[in-house]
Amino acid sequence: MKIGSRTEKVERTLERFAKLEFYATQAATLESRMLRTASRSLRTAIATRAATNKAHPFTRVPLDQVLPGFEKAAEQSSSSSNSIGSKKRDPFDAELSTLDNGLRVASQPAHGDFVTVGVAIESGCRYEGEHKKGVSHLLERLAFGSTPRRSADEIFAAMDKSSAIIDCQSTRDTTIFAASCHRSGVEEILEIIADAALRPSLLDEEIEAAKLTIEHENTEMRLRIESEPLMTDWLHQFHEMISPHARSQPEKSKRIVLLIGILEIEEGRAAFKNNTLGFSKFTRTEDAAAMTRDDVIKFLRAHHTPKRMTVSGVGVEHDELVGFSRRFFVESSAALPAGTPPVDGSRAQYTGGEVREQADLSKVGAGTPYPLLAHLSLGFEGVGYKDEDFVTFCVVQSLLGGGNSFSAGGPGKGMYTRCYVDVLNHHHWMYGCQAFNHSYADAGVFAVNASAPPEGIGYALQVVLDLLLRLTEGAAKEELDSTT
Repeated sequence: MKIGSRTEKVERTLERFAKLEFYATQAATLESRMLRTASRSLRTAIATRAATNKAHPFTRVPLDQVLPGFEKAAEQSSSSSNSIGSKKRDPFDAELSTLDNGLRVASQPAHGDFVTVGVAIESGCRYEGEHKKGVSHLLERLAFGSTPRRSADEIFAAMDKSSAIIDCQSTRDTTIFAASCHRSGVEEILEIIADAALRPSLLDEEIEAAKLTIEHENTEMRLRIESEPLMTDWLHQFHEMISPHARSQPEKSKRIVLLIGILEIEEGRAAFKNNTLGFSKFTRTEDAAAMTRDDVIKFLRAHHTPKRMTVSGVGVEHDELVGFSRRFFVESSAALPAGTPPVDGSRAQYTGGEVREQADLSKVGAGTPYPLLAHLSLGFEGVGYKDEDFVTFCVVQSLLGGGNSFSAGGPGKGMYTRCYVDVLNHHHWMYGCQAFNHSYADAGVFAVNASAPPEGIGYALQVVLDLLLRLTEGAAKEELDSTT
């Protein structure tokens, strides 16, 4: 290669680099000009907004007041949101009717295209005294299966058409079948709810599937890091002593102490010893396996009757809801199956007591950031939701609040409640502390659950006890205002 040609190539390359540098400089200059222009525009916009705010101080109007100049629009919006059809109503102004068959129908106005409907039934584990234990749990797992009117696939198709969400849940004395759906599908969805509550087909394959679900839940529940479902159940029930180390103690107590993960079972008394609310909410796997379709039908026919039901709707016209309920919630004219026990109407008898159970929880949190924990629950007799002190108990529960050390968030998550401020913030070794208010028709249990390392569970009990005793000192008005 000649020297001259090589020199020419070098010169051309240098020339390209010079052009690139020129373009880069031009781009930087243009970017700087754009930023200066944008900055001037931003300053102008801020100055204009400030001047506007001085003339129309919308940003200084409290959220509970109407913006100046919008009084008429606010009045029209309030009138529209508080009315359904041609009737004007106040918020939370529920209507209640009782049909000839004893069915109660309640409705409440709400604005929007979607509504919520459901039925609450006086049914649950507290009524299993003369029935197979756990039958209400099995019945809950059978909810929204096939019915004489529709197969399970047809029920899902109807849900899809109305954009519906259906669910069945129960407490110890109430079972609820409910759905949220578009307003146009209320009639069909309420008919599905009525059939599920009163006329399920209870096919053999559905019953077997429900039993498998219960078996899986029982296995999974004892492997959970959070022990609240089991703790709550044991807090209420008579705990059968199955440990070879079990020994009874004669003294009685009006408190309830549950200690899980330490020592052996020492006593079998809990809140409601072997009566009504003391029956377990969960079916044991072996009991579910032995249960038959006749067992389920006897419990359903005895307790799922219109006079023990309340149909409710939010966003549904009351007269329309009454009409649908009269058509769909019809009691069966057939006689009860032979051998069906009568409904147990006895009151819950609070006994108090103590349960301790030894458990190896070392593998529960394996592979997770959760530490090895023991759990306790300290409870006292509460009140039912019909009691005049029910609201007071709810306020106390909100005052204590609580959660666990892994919770995140601000005041909306209860981070300023006493269980956080006075317990978890001062005792870093405690994993969780939370208050619960369990209320039923004629009784209740108020409890505080806590979790800590096994070697510190005794001191955790003292901390919880001190938390409850300080309630006798009252609460400042500011604290109550933030709670309510």
